[in-house]
Amino acid sequence: MDDSNREVLMSDSDKCYVCLSPFEKQTVASLDSCRHVFCLDCILQWSQTANTCPVDRVSFAFIYQRARPGGDVQEEIRVSPRKQDDDDDDEEEETLAVFCEECGRSDRRPQMLVCMCCDSG
Repeated sequence: MDDSNREVLMSDSDKCYVCLSPFEKQTVASLDSCRHVFCLDCILQWSQTANTCPVDRVSFAFIYQRARPGGDVQEEIRVSPRKQDDDDDDEEEETLAVFCEECGRSDRRPQMLVCMCCDSG
């Protein structure tokens, strides 16, 4: 990716999408795949579990460290992709079954909207 494409356009957000703290003097970060801004510590911790944006779930390979939202990239941090075994996927789907509160079905998980706080469908 060349330098002009590396500069991710920052959103007008004034707080971290993970911890919801306002950006003050902490180091911030953006991702190579979207426009969201996070506290560097928050997104580094998030990336230990998943390499998808916490907001729109788009996969990312790099975290761009910045002094402030919209600032120049200070450091480019490569993120290792997170993989799951096929066997784990079946167990995880059973464990994470979400039932529709209206009809009681759980076989349409990809189409169901789920609350981020309580996992109700």
